[in-house]
Amino acid sequence: MDKSFCKLKYSIANDRPIDGTNLAPIILKNEFIQRTLVVESQRVLVPEKWRYTAVMMNDNEGNDWRLVNNNEGQVKFRLNNMVVDTSQSSNVIGQYPSEFDEMVSYYNTWWNSVSTRDDYISPIFVGGKEDTVVLAAIDWMGAKEIPF
Repeated sequence: MDKSFCKLKYSIANDRPIDGTNLAPIILKNEFIQRTLVVESQRVLVPEKWRYTAVMMNDNEGNDWRLVNNNEGQVKFRLNNMVVDTSQSSNVIGQYPSEFDEMVSYYNTWWNSVSTRDDYISPIFVGGKEDTVVLAAIDWMGAKEIPF
């Protein structure tokens, strides 16, 4: 199926949903759009919900929100308004519960979308058409302790 992204044509299989935000208004017209992004640093074999996670969201009032959970094994949030607190020193969850709730809801929806195959490990084929296969420490699986 032919589709368009930022007025660029591309093809994609019909069975794959596309989620995300059209960036054409920003790129082509420099227009404001509200966006929410999720960034994670899992570094584990099976990803864990809220592990080293940041959710970033802008709003129509010019605020740039960052919701962070940096704690391993437990959820402990910090919410910062990056416009007025670039050092991220003031946790403002209590002052902005609706922004906090919106960002948690976004993350939960996102997590449910991307984590359906978290237990799948892609096989690495050695001895195929390629002359050389390069393996890194992150490719080492099966040990009790992950080497990365």
